[in-house]
Amino acid sequence: MKEDGPFTIGIMGGTGLMGRWFAEVFESAGHSVILWGRKSSITREDLARQCQVIILSMPLSASVEEAGRIGPMLAPHQALMDLCSLKAPIALAMEKGTKAQVVATHPLFGPDTLSLKGQNVIVCPMRGKSWCNWLTGLLESRGALVTLCTPAVHDQNMAIVQGLTHFVTIVLGQTLKDMNLTPDDLLPFATPIFRLKLNLVGRLLAQDPELFTKLISANPTVVEVLQKFLATAKTTGEIFCGGNPKQGVALLNALAQNLGDFPAQAKQESEACLAVVSQQAKNNRRA
Repeated sequence: MKEDGPFTIGIMGGTGLMGRWFAEVFESAGHSVILWGRKSSITREDLARQCQVIILSMPLSASVEEAGRIGPMLAPHQALMDLCSLKAPIALAMEKGTKAQVVATHPLFGPDTLSLKGQNVIVCPMRGKSWCNWLTGLLESRGALVTLCTPAVHDQNMAIVQGLTHFVTIVLGQTLKDMNLTPDDLLPFATPIFRLKLNLVGRLLAQDPELFTKLISANPTVVEVLQKFLATAKTTGEIFCGGNPKQGVALLNALAQNLGDFPAQAKQESEACLAVVSQQAKNNRRA
């Protein structure tokens, strides 16, 4: 094993944005990186022979497929990893498909991120410890906030962090469409908070629709979360529109108590964000 020294890492799907992003991270740590795509001249056999670590940086279905193809070519002293946003299917595919050490990972940021500093990364140790320790150490040395958990725990939390979050954003956009309202109609009336929310709708719609569809639909736990959300939305709406303001105040006080000290921290962080949004809005009006 060479976890303590320079070695070669193969990134399958490395011609994509996330693969290239991590290639720079590994190269900056002194390792060699081979970027592999479906049109690459190098074969999977060559990749498995030359690399100590193979990382799957492709959509989930393609990663599961490649785990079954290159996995059997890897030896126990090597490692098979991934960067997928859903962990249970790919973790199982990697464990079944190889005798190598297996580490399932999910970087919770996109390729536009400037550095690993302060970024959350989930690591799911599946088989073996040495390569998992190497990856965790490398990420943390560059300021990443690494959390170890099982694939099941990861997917349950992603049902809220990704599934519910993107669903709410989409519903806001759909509601505006159903009401025949456009940004031009609403921006003259926008508060900084609404402008930020509208920006999030626009940001989502400016990206790959298949990605966000899969982030919601591919995680089976999202169904349960959305059912709970829709039921809660109904009862909460009845409270605020039921003609008794005291019930709304009581609800908000209970929510604040449930969050403990976080509301004060959130207010401080969001004010910094809203200040940037307000300044950008002023700049856009002057342009």
